[in-house]
Amino acid sequence: MLARSGGTGGIGTEALRHFYSQHFIPRMPADIHMTPTHRSIGPGFVVDEFNLSFTHSVQMDWMLPGLAPTGRSVRVPFVVVVKFEGDKVRFSACRACAVSS
Repeated sequence: MLARSGGTGGIGTEALRHFYSQHFIPRMPADIHMTPTHRSIGPGFVVDEFNLSFTHSVQMDWMLPGLAPTGRSVRVPFVVVVKFEGDKVRFSACRACAVSS
């Protein structure tokens, strides 16, 4: 999984473990809320569309690289594509469509 906006993420088990444990999960604002808008499921893939809303209260280099917390309210539409091979994730991409406040 590579987070394009921040150039973060990783390929392989250890790189992903490091990304999620050090950069992604601990860098979520306390008031983060995800609102699903659409889901497509096909043979070997899932596409989720959702809005992420939060107050920019923590440094979030995975999404807003280099931007110190502003205290502003933010809403971001996201698209996530996951492809499977058997019972394993083969590919995952997450794309923020725009950032509005």
